[in-house]
Amino acid sequence: SNLGVTLLELGQLDEALASFKRAIGLKPGLAEAHGNLGNILKNLGRLDEAEESHRQARALKPESAKAHYNLGNTLMELGRLDEAIASFNQAIVLNPEYAEAHSNLGVTLKEQGRLGEAEASFLQALMLKPEYAEAHNNLGVTLKQLGRLDEAEASYKQAIAFNPDSAEAQLNLFELLEISNRPDEILSEIRNLPTKIFEGKADFLYFEALVEFRKEDYQPAEELINKIDINELSDNRRPSLMKLQGDLYHQKKSY
Repeated sequence: SNLGVTLLELGQLDEALASFKRAIGLKPGLAEAHGNLGNILKNLGRLDEAEESHRQARALKPESAKAHYNLGNTLMELGRLDEAIASFNQAIVLNPEYAEAHSNLGVTLKEQGRLGEAEASFLQALMLKPEYAEAHNNLGVTLKQLGRLDEAEASYKQAIAFNPDSAEAQLNLFELLEISNRPDEILSEIRNLPTKIFEGKADFLYFEALVEFRKEDYQPAEELINKIDINELSDNRRPSLMKLQGDLYHQKKSY
């Protein structure tokens, strides 16, 4: 099983999968191997098999908070949110200081539109683990949905401070700055980003194009738009790109 963990950390999923299956063949009662197998299957998108493995891990070791947490993650991806919430809550009963379980409970509650409860879960996660960048980001998303934009902005900036390589938090901040009509700040943020985060990525190209358009620099805006592969653009940003293309079309005579 240790070999499987090493292979998993190296990103060699097929080899890790085979290793955990061998471990289970030798020791069918090894709960950790079933759990690790479930995590690989989940990463491979084989969610029904992942659920089966995590249920087996939980049956073998029902006192394991991690087994309940892993099952909750798979159920969340399967869209079975009530069951996922039950699993995360059980993980928290077994280990009240399990920051990741509090955070993922918050994600699931947010998906159900239970924003107040989601906020409380993220705050609990951050009380336990103040440097938890993902929880700061998810709290920001929740606060934005609650209309508390200043607090959302502060949460996104905290997420970025703890994980400067977080493209998701950076894009969420850009989206908030766009809503607030602050394109100059988007440009400033882009200039300060590590190149590896944004270079050539569709969502960042969109925001660069938007800034150029707002500055009335239409030619560079068009050049940036032409570099965007719409298949790589986030679904929620595609309507914004289409609007920007339309606005640019109407301004073409200006340059």
